[in-house]
This record gives sequence, C-alpha cells and structure tokens, in this order.
Amino acid sequence: MHVMADLEAVADTAIREFGARQDPRELAQFLSWLRDLPQPPRYVVEIGVYRGGHLWAMQQALPNAQFVGVDYSFRYLRNCVFKAGTLLVCGNSAAVAEQVCGMYEPDQTLVYIDADHGYAGVSRDARLYPARYQAFHDINDTRSADQKQLVCHFYREHQAEFPVTFCNQPNTVGIGVRVSPSVLQ
Repeated sequence: MHVMADLEAVADTAIREFGARQDPRELAQFLSWLRDLPQPPRYVVEIGVYRGGHLWAMQQALPNAQFVGVDYSFRYLRNCVFKAGTLLVCGNSAAVAEQVCGMYEPDQTLVYIDADHGYAGVSRDARLYPARYQAFHDINDTRSADQKQLVCHFYREHQAEFPVTFCNQPNTVGIGVRVSPSVLQ
C-alpha cells in the first residue's frame, strides 16, 4: 500500500505540476503495472510529450530505463525536468520514426502513443514504432465527435490485443496497453 501511495503522489504531481491529462488513479495504476512488470522495459519512447507529465511520471516508475520523447515542438514543457540522458526528438512522429526506432530494441521497449489523438495518427504510430508494449492514451474518449476518427475506435478494433487497461470511470480517458503477440504466448 505504501508503494502505491508513492505512485499516487507521482501521478498527482505529474497532473498538477507537469500537465498530464489523466485520471490520477488511472495513471497511478499504470505506473504500478509498469514498475512491477517481470521484465521492465529498458527503453521508453513517448510520442507526444506535450507538457511532459506522462514522461516524467514513467521516469519515476522506471528509473533505470532509457527515455526518448518525440514531439513536433517542446515549447509547452515549461518547468518539467527529466532525468539525465533523456533524449528529446523534435519533429513529426512519422518523419522521425526511423531515427527514433534506431535508438531502441523493440522487444525491450514500451512506446507510449499520445500525440495525434486521432485514428489515422494512432494507427500510423502503432505501425511505425514496434515495441513489446504499446500504451495508448485516450482509449475511452467519449467526446461527441465522430468516434471513428478517435483513438477509442482504434482501441475497439484491436481490443483483443489490449490485455491491460486502466480506465476507472466512464468519463475518464483511460490508458490501454497493447502487448506484442510474442509476450502473450
């Protein structure tokens, strides 16, 4: 319980100070899952860093991993400070995919997809950034927009590939983790 309480504080800080857009319980549960994996990722790539809250929080859960953040602009980071050695790659995720994929080993990586928030962009990033684990933000988007254009539609289409989800309430955005078939066997 004490360890989970620490991750709840990390989630709260990530949201309050570093702009993570997430239900704090969902984020704390995701961080706990990440930290407790039997073989934690050696590499974490976040596509869509924005204010840095999710990347910072994952660094607290996986202090020994190597981190890469991808965003078309880092102007929103403000006061977020990442651990030494964090690489920030500026550019469209599709344009820098080959460069970034050369920085990690897919079977030892978690890719956190949180950039485009649309079906086409998420589908593209999922294809371009292979990984043992792909975590998707906004799997429970309930906006009134055309659902087929959102991350939630991609999630619903591939739901069998998502054995792990963190979505506590109907009105929260959720995180879904897609697991490589080699891990599930």
